[in-house]
Amino acid sequence: LTAPHIVAISSTLYRLYDRKRLHRLWWDDYTALVASLLDCVVFATMWSGVAEEHIAVSFLIPLRWIQMLSLTMAIWCPRISLALSISRPVPMTWLTVALPCLFAFFATVSLLQQSIVCGKNTAWYHTPPFVCHVSRSGSFIVFACDIIADLALIIIPLRMFWGVSLPRLKRRLILCGFATSCFTAITSIICVIFVLGKLHLGETQGLIGGAVSLIACNVLIIITSFYRMGRDTGSSTTETTKELSQTLQTPNIEPTNSSYSRTIQTSRVTLTEISESFNTTTASRVPSSRSGTMGT
Repeated sequence: LTAPHIVAISSTLYRLYDRKRLHRLWWDDYTALVASLLDCVVFATMWSGVAEEHIAVSFLIPLRWIQMLSLTMAIWCPRISLALSISRPVPMTWLTVALPCLFAFFATVSLLQQSIVCGKNTAWYHTPPFVCHVSRSGSFIVFACDIIADLALIIIPLRMFWGVSLPRLKRRLILCGFATSCFTAITSIICVIFVLGKLHLGETQGLIGGAVSLIACNVLIIITSFYRMGRDTGSSTTETTKELSQTLQTPNIEPTNSSYSRTIQTSRVTLTEISESFNTTTASRVPSSRSGTMGT
């Protein structure tokens, strides 16, 4: 379990470095930072189990509470970050606002359920390994929220970007980036199978789910960053000029013509690297109230 958590935390650090370098930090990045900090807490409490037999019960019980609540938030914060990422390259609608609010509601429900169930039934305080097991009905509620959230993160971006006129490679990058939520959905389905088989994974299912969710949250930013670096280093001057004329956006190339540079500058939007190729194709679809912001 150590490897996926190291990958998840490292991917978040790279994401924050890349966004900071491009001056594009936004709420989805801050939410990913919170998720990474929570994952660090989960990682520390996970390794504390090595010396569990030497830890007093009076200290072990609060440690379990910290681990349990941190796990829940470490699973839902990446989903909230992904939901916020959807609203960056497209005009903000009621759906892009409601989706992160819905996920925050699901996270609150999960926290309340765990707090109420584990707070009332204190038998696990006196029974090793001192882990609170939620009932099967409660587990199904949590897993239902997980599946709904993961399917929403797969279907909604696919629906929004499917008909958009983008270069084939860039469109595939965007769709594949959001489709990484399939991995968290598969993790949830596997956990459901174990519950149906009356095999309790304990905190292992949360440890796996939290790491996978954080990795899936950062995949889109990482692959687009690598694509941008490969494009800037591997493309010729002719190809770069052609792409510039098509998208009116190439962040790492400064045109020599001053008037053309001013035109590019006025059409630039500080959203994300995805919007670099998205703004021109969607300018005609943006409401008039935002047309002055989205491009010339």
